[in-house]
Amino acid sequence: MDTFQGAFTERDDWLTRLMAGQEGMLVSGHQTFSTRMDLLAQDVVAVRFMGNRARTYGYLLTVQAPVDEWGRVADTLQNSPNAEHVQGELRALLGTAPIAVFYDNGAPGKFGYLDARGYAPTDSEGLRDLFGMLDRRLVDRPGTIKAINRTINDSFQAWTRVHLSQYLIINDFDALLLGPEPIIFELKRVQEELNTWRPYLDDQANYAALVLIAANLRARLRVLAYRAEEVGRVAAHHIATVTQESITGMMAIFPADDAVGAGALHADTRYESHRRRA
Repeated sequence: MDTFQGAFTERDDWLTRLMAGQEGMLVSGHQTFSTRMDLLAQDVVAVRFMGNRARTYGYLLTVQAPVDEWGRVADTLQNSPNAEHVQGELRALLGTAPIAVFYDNGAPGKFGYLDARGYAPTDSEGLRDLFGMLDRRLVDRPGTIKAINRTINDSFQAWTRVHLSQYLIINDFDALLLGPEPIIFELKRVQEELNTWRPYLDDQANYAALVLIAANLRARLRVLAYRAEEVGRVAAHHIATVTQESITGMMAIFPADDAVGAGALHADTRYESHRRRA
């Protein structure tokens, strides 16, 4: 039987609140994402990618809600004009319609999904079969290669690490700025000083997958490092290359209002990071 252990990533701090108020911005896990689609504020909505450094396999729209509410969620996604508008903007950016997956943190063995055929409830085995039908490589050699030293976002994320390929990255887009100049945001809340923080090689697989996705979607990838106690100031990073040995890029400190907007940022400090978590 599937079980879930782990804390949930907080998605409500000064930076996510600032971003959630921006025109055209979708912040995964923030209540404004849900309400813009006419879902309830407590329905936790996220856009996720499936891929690795070599290939992007597709995208998911996940909704965390009680099992007995999934019919309502599916009906809203299919019939609400606001939900259709948001999903249309996502299709325009991603080039495909993300499959909607429903899960309940209180019932980790139960799932639902909504695709072109309609809504259907399923179980853990059925969800694995669904991914296998999308691409057999998604379910080959399941399980993680090694322990992940970070907070697990939710029970669906925990499920993917047991049942899907160990060579696959499935993560949230932390935020997406939709429109003619789309931006993919990766958010890093850090403890150290902003001018010294650099990306960790422990996360190189995630960065490599995001760099590939941004290139294929003709979007910019913007990594924002920020501190909870340093409101209004961020370090914006442009990731140039990602290998197993190093991450190279450029960074600069900006007012947060500038960093979350569509305008170009001119980072001027080059770096090559080899750091790993202790």
